[in-house]
Amino acid sequence: MILPNFPNWRVVLYSPVASSSATILDIASFLLATPIQLFCARKFYIGAYLAVFRRGRPNMDVLVAISSSTCYLYSLLLLVSWLIFGARSEHGAETVFHTAAMLITFVLLGKWLESKTKSSAADGISSMMALRPERATLMRKEGDKYHMEVPDVEVDLLLPGDLVRVPPGGSFPSDGEIEEGETVVDESMITGESKPVVKSCGEAVFGGTVNSSHSVIARITSTGEDTVLARIVEAVESAQATRAPIESIADKVSSVFVYGVLLLSILVFIVWYTLAKTGAIPTSWFEDSSPLSFSLTFSVAVMVIACPCALGLATPTAVMVATGQAARKFGLLFRHGAASLQAANTVGSVVLDKTGTLTVGHPVVTRFVNFRDGSSDIVGEREMMELEAIASAESCSEHPIGRAIQMYIEDRMSRPCRKSCENFEAVVGRGLKCSVGGRDIAVGNKDFIVSACCILRSELPSVVEEMEDAGFSVALAAVNGDMRFAFSVTDETRPEAWDVISWMHRRGLAVWMVTGDTLKAAELVGRKVGIDSTKILASCLPWEKVRLIRILARANVLTGDFVQANALERIKEENGGRVVFVGDGTNDAPALSAADVGIAMGAGTHIACDAADIVLVGSNLRDVATALDLAVQAFRTIRRNYAWALGYNIIAIPVAAGAAFPFTKVVLPPHLAAALMGLSSISVVLSSLALKLYQAPFTVTGQ
Repeated sequence: MILPNFPNWRVVLYSPVASSSATILDIASFLLATPIQLFCARKFYIGAYLAVFRRGRPNMDVLVAISSSTCYLYSLLLLVSWLIFGARSEHGAETVFHTAAMLITFVLLGKWLESKTKSSAADGISSMMALRPERATLMRKEGDKYHMEVPDVEVDLLLPGDLVRVPPGGSFPSDGEIEEGETVVDESMITGESKPVVKSCGEAVFGGTVNSSHSVIARITSTGEDTVLARIVEAVESAQATRAPIESIADKVSSVFVYGVLLLSILVFIVWYTLAKTGAIPTSWFEDSSPLSFSLTFSVAVMVIACPCALGLATPTAVMVATGQAARKFGLLFRHGAASLQAANTVGSVVLDKTGTLTVGHPVVTRFVNFRDGSSDIVGEREMMELEAIASAESCSEHPIGRAIQMYIEDRMSRPCRKSCENFEAVVGRGLKCSVGGRDIAVGNKDFIVSACCILRSELPSVVEEMEDAGFSVALAAVNGDMRFAFSVTDETRPEAWDVISWMHRRGLAVWMVTGDTLKAAELVGRKVGIDSTKILASCLPWEKVRLIRILARANVLTGDFVQANALERIKEENGGRVVFVGDGTNDAPALSAADVGIAMGAGTHIACDAADIVLVGSNLRDVATALDLAVQAFRTIRRNYAWALGYNIIAIPVAAGAAFPFTKVVLPPHLAAALMGLSSISVVLSSLALKLYQAPFTVTGQ
């Protein structure tokens, strides 16, 4: 295409071959285009065959294969006829081998650029694994001293129980806990929190996090695929491979679109060829070519420029960037990828658990009452043995209040309580019972203890009501069917809770609190975080939380009695749409599964995290707002991508079909159409990459 523009080369290239009408340029074009058509275009032919005969759904490969083959075969037939018959069969006819070759070249170039930009979108999460060091210093303990055993060992060879030394500025090679020393650790690459965390003996550390201050000895607890970092990468890669429900619309459009483009390109060819052959258009419009090649140019350009590549990239690239950024930058795991993003995009109500979600999840006992001694906190030897049995029972529980009671008793006795428990049974949302040292132990809320002790609620000591009126959570303990002790427990609200709830209100979200705790304790927390008392439901059991979720989602499954039936009727009238539930405990797992979007605090139980759609690795309530806001921004990007992809075709197809040719006399060559098609795909990917600039609605301080 370039050399014929130079006079000296033009004379040579347009010289005839033997006595035929074929020129040296025709032969050279054939020789150069054939390898491209047979080898470079091979992937398009294979893709087209699989799309049509295996999947029954034509795709972009079909359009590229047909358009390039049309140009190549048309040129090949002309060349063969000239070589055989000598004279040109049609005035102005010329080969378009260069069009077929450049079309394939530009499509492949566009694909390469597209893959480069897509890999840029995907490299965020995979780069996290590079933060883990490749080698570590293995230590051994002799008495009270630590000695270097292997100065430079591969991290992949470490086993649980191994001791490693991590110097200041070094990264922890795997998950573990501090064995010796105290330091400050930067966990931002795991949790998204830029504020360093102080770690001392016995505290957990994550592989890949950075030791910022002092040299420490760490004991490895998990390696390889069992580490938090590896599980995060696996979860994000799995999420990025999922498909959003909105993609089904794009699939349907694409499947019909290809057929439409093929028919349109045929129609364009017929119209232009008819106009040229019948003299309906001036011959000056195609004086340098034949009616056939003139019409073919428009037809092929339509086929190439309308390839629905950008349509297919609109959603997956945005999902890839959003989920990658969420994990790497903010410590958010969208476990179900695109589906979680789409559900979180259209939220109407947010339901939050109290303990461990709105509160820090580290309750402490503020008051202890011994009923045997007239509601005092004085205990004798017998009571100490009973308390030891209660602490041993609570050591088998995962509930935060149970851990608080256990810690209170162990601090009071100045020793750990770990007696063997038999017949342990945890009644979700109510309490536990078991046998310890021949004593039947029951610990739980007042309804649970009233049932266990076979007494009436009116027989409960007045001090229980006093504790509840003060806004404390109250746990009662019974020994051998006799109510013996009461513990008032309180938990500090999260410092960021007020800002997050205010943000939700500004976004027009209905915010609810549900808890198994008493109404007085729930209302106290509600006042601190900004949740109206009319949107608080207390004394809820796990299955009652599920019913609330379904009512908020207008599932209309009201059956039986409920603790606060009037409140639920009001919920049903006032709310609708998608529902988010945020929780952390085992008892929250049913509600997390039932909600449209379940969000689990990463510090919660494994059961809760497994039931959730989104996991907050950093267990910070601000990340709930970040997750919801990021979902909205991601789907704005997806909608913008679809608008661009469809708008591009709406404008480009008429131009390629020659709608403007009568006015501009400009023909869009097929190879240029291929370049524009590639650029449209790249522009969609670049639009998705803009999500890397996303900023969370809150800073680290929550302002």
